[in-house]
Amino acid sequence: MKSAVFAKYDICRYCRILAGALITGCLMFSEILIAQDTISTAQKLKVNGYLSEMQSVMFSDVNDEWINDILIHNRMNFSYEPFNGFIAAIEFRNRLMAGQTLELSPGSKKNYEMDNGLIPMQWNISGGRSYLLNTSVDRAYIDYTINKINIRAGRQRINWGQCFAFNPNDIFNTYSFFDFDYTERPGSDAVRLQYYGSAASTAELAVSADSAGKITAAGLYRFNLFSYDFQIIAGSVHEQDYVAGIGWSGNIRQMGFRGEASYFLAHKNFSDTSGVFVAVAGIDYSFSNSISLQLEVLYNQLPNGYGIKSFQQFYGLPLSAKTLSFTPWNFLLSASYPLTPLINTGLSGIYYPELNGFYLGPNIGYSLKDNVDLSFYYQYFHGEIKQQVSSQSFSNSFDFNLAFLRLKWSF
Repeated sequence: MKSAVFAKYDICRYCRILAGALITGCLMFSEILIAQDTISTAQKLKVNGYLSEMQSVMFSDVNDEWINDILIHNRMNFSYEPFNGFIAAIEFRNRLMAGQTLELSPGSKKNYEMDNGLIPMQWNISGGRSYLLNTSVDRAYIDYTINKINIRAGRQRINWGQCFAFNPNDIFNTYSFFDFDYTERPGSDAVRLQYYGSAASTAELAVSADSAGKITAAGLYRFNLFSYDFQIIAGSVHEQDYVAGIGWSGNIRQMGFRGEASYFLAHKNFSDTSGVFVAVAGIDYSFSNSISLQLEVLYNQLPNGYGIKSFQQFYGLPLSAKTLSFTPWNFLLSASYPLTPLINTGLSGIYYPELNGFYLGPNIGYSLKDNVDLSFYYQYFHGEIKQQVSSQSFSNSFDFNLAFLRLKWSF
């Protein structure tokens, strides 16, 4: 028993030493890069990024056991423009995770090395019972622009979404609304060609490959009509589904109005009508007192047999543009308000009728300095998951709480 206690103490002590070393190293390296950036401005080298420390807790009930974790997150962005029109860029993030989640789910460490791209660029550098150091590259591309044509090749973000939370047109880079700490979003290994016909029209072609070598290829045409920006998309996703979609953004008086819709039809079922339809529409409005409101309604026609059996599936499983939710209907309302020039507050909520449940997420951020922010995020989930066993049906209710306190320095 005594040796087990000392072993756990040594692990925690090692994690603290490793965390301290990483923070110190990042600070020193970042200061060097900032100095170099000043010198190399004429050479068109740009360097920026951030370093954050986030403490998190998870619990079902406030009186139950709390699961404590810590995440130290460093991001580095490099871009080089040797001459006008050509850019080479690489961006990556280093994450040191330590705490009880890794102890309780030791197999989850492998998930951090899973890369959806054609070229694996996520690595677990070091790991133990209760800590993990991971590095992942999510941008690595060359970009060339000549006249009205732009071509970009490599790992990149292809964002075709129009709405804020749900994006059925975003067939290359779907992301989770709940992952607030990853603002850059994942990238795809792709080649993208853009043609700017005029100030109001753009045509795009993009081809990407995933880790299984499956190809996603699609085209987009964006144009302006009746003071609205419209887009139409068509293509094939992962060599499994054909997709066709439309998106729009504009205004109704002083209120923003935007939406997206996509229809997915399996290659093997091309001759029938057994496709999946996904659509979202939203409005946003800013009041004179700086309060901003956003409302979005998502309808997701789910494939046969698609559903969830646990909260872990609800929160953690990867999504796609075809399956943005585990329930057909989602109603989202979010609001933000700056209490002072240095303090921003926000509140978001999602209602899931089929789960008889909801999500509630307040947050507050305080600017300590121009490039240092302290933020608090809270996420609460409640719902009922219905299951069928033989001829009997029953439901399991869940309540789950997550709280995050983050200190972030940007450079």
